[in-house]
Amino acid sequence: MITIQKIDNGFYIKSFLTDSSDFNRYVEACRKYHLSFDNIKKGYTNSNPKILLEVVDELGDEFDVFVKESIRKEIDEYNPYIPSFKPRRLKIEKSFFEKFPPKGDYQIEDATRMACYGRFGNFNKQGTGKTYESIQAVNQMLFHKLIDKVLIVVIPVLTYNWKREMLEFSNLFSEEDFLIITESNREKIYEKDLPKIVITSYDTFRLCSDYAYKQENPYKPFTKIIKPIEKYCEDNKIDISKTTEEQLEKINKKLYNEKVKNYRKEQLDFSWWGDNRLIILDESHKIKNMSARRTQILHKHKHFFDYRFCLTGTPHPQGVQDLYSNLKFLDDNLVDSDYVSFLHTLGEVGNGFSKYALASIDEEKANKFLERIRPYYCRRFLRDVVKDLPEVIWKPIYIPFEGMQKQIYQSIVNEELTTLKEEKGVIKYKDLIVKFPYMMSVLSDPLLVADKILEFGGLKNWKFEDSLKFKTANSLIDSILEDGDEKIVIWEEHPDTIDRLGKAFEKYNPICISGTTTPKGREKYEWRDEQINKFKTDKKVKILIANPTTLGTGTNLQFVRHVIYFSRNADFVNWDQSVSRTERIGMVGDVIYYILIMDNSLDVHMDTILKDKETLDRLFLKQGLTTKDCKDIFAGVRISQ
Repeated sequence: MITIQKIDNGFYIKSFLTDSSDFNRYVEACRKYHLSFDNIKKGYTNSNPKILLEVVDELGDEFDVFVKESIRKEIDEYNPYIPSFKPRRLKIEKSFFEKFPPKGDYQIEDATRMACYGRFGNFNKQGTGKTYESIQAVNQMLFHKLIDKVLIVVIPVLTYNWKREMLEFSNLFSEEDFLIITESNREKIYEKDLPKIVITSYDTFRLCSDYAYKQENPYKPFTKIIKPIEKYCEDNKIDISKTTEEQLEKINKKLYNEKVKNYRKEQLDFSWWGDNRLIILDESHKIKNMSARRTQILHKHKHFFDYRFCLTGTPHPQGVQDLYSNLKFLDDNLVDSDYVSFLHTLGEVGNGFSKYALASIDEEKANKFLERIRPYYCRRFLRDVVKDLPEVIWKPIYIPFEGMQKQIYQSIVNEELTTLKEEKGVIKYKDLIVKFPYMMSVLSDPLLVADKILEFGGLKNWKFEDSLKFKTANSLIDSILEDGDEKIVIWEEHPDTIDRLGKAFEKYNPICISGTTTPKGREKYEWRDEQINKFKTDKKVKILIANPTTLGTGTNLQFVRHVIYFSRNADFVNWDQSVSRTERIGMVGDVIYYILIMDNSLDVHMDTILKDKETLDRLFLKQGLTTKDCKDIFAGVRISQ
């Protein structure tokens, strides 16, 4: 017989089977549900006793089972999902919404829920303003003194965007309140004078954690054969008696590196950093894989942050099971203690690939789960909240303008302005705009102004891959293609840069189309059509790199969901046409346009005039530009009327 007993406030499955084959089938069933055996209580248990009841009821088809009605009733009424936090009622400070108006009342509602709950998943679709809502929640929490420090973890290309938008939608911060931690300055995370807001990427956070572990547990060179080395040699069928000291040193180092990847405790101490901390994970679907190190490391450090937000427009791309890590990050009690037990609450577990994979979802169970967690997240769709707008998401990616590339740009700008002033006397906007392509070339590809680069002694070894825009695009593309089988279009103006991008992204089998790429003897439009068809049908071809003037009209690219503008010119028609290549009937899903913008540069001005024709008209009508007007244009500052 098999039963459930309650011992010391815990529930345990007990077996009284005498036949060994019956007992083995019983044990296998318990292991299938990932139950753990308690050697003291002599029974299988789980943090969620409802799973125990499900196991026993399943075993009832094969064995004699008995569960007291009182125990069955107690388990049925038991709630294992009581969160460790409670929402609070806040008197919302309306001035923040008056000063920084929302797109709609739904944003006020979402921001209020985030601030009141303190731990919340904002799973609204792209384009609904998750970042704005989060910043408004931060405003409320700072105003009510619930938090004093904020850590924001993002994908690399969004680090600078967060700083920019927090300054745009809050009057509680200044430049000095921010620190962006990258791989190059990661030592700053160990300093005891971190500012109010720290922004870093998932991988940088992992590197910081690993570095801290290495500092506390430095590598010790090989001196003698120890048990881990013996086991490694045994497992890998290596004759340890014939290994050289050099080989043993390599094994020793490999074992150390494996140890670095598997530490069990947090390595970064945030306990000294303020009194009440908030952590925000943007694009938090990046932690859906519980076996990934970035996920494990963030979970190890979450206890330092009483307040936690997870933001993603794609919270469950493969199914509701993908929500597990995000919910567990918000609060361990929102879901089962282990992933396999969680899967059993959703449906049938075990398939031909893995006995721990979700084979099928029970719709009733899934809906019950979603209803249970409904208070702790929001999920809105663009068309539901913003009427009559196409499903298009604009993502300007602001890139910090720094280093030698900035020096080259400033030198060229100063030289061209001086020449214009000498030639024209009074500089008009129509004279200035014809210089834009040349002066903007250094923003995307400094090799286009190689003659200027030679004036800088430190740039003799400059490579295209050193370009700040390329580094950002490379990181962005890796992030997009990491999450699925996607196609990407990169719009670029200059044919030489298109060629260089093609070589740099060779591993993605790109197709490059510009005014100079048509093979000799081929009719250009026929060849281009073949290339577009190949891009559409060949799964190995991930990227199309093209000139918007060459390919901006007469081409259907509605099967593409990711479009990157590596550079743009001031031609609004070309810009509008290139956008229309993907925004059309037959779209396969939301289209995300990533605009790479070098901050504090002509790129910012270009973005303004392409979005605001009135600004462009006003500049053309202006009788003459002052020196300050010109400098403001090239520094991305909106010039006065």
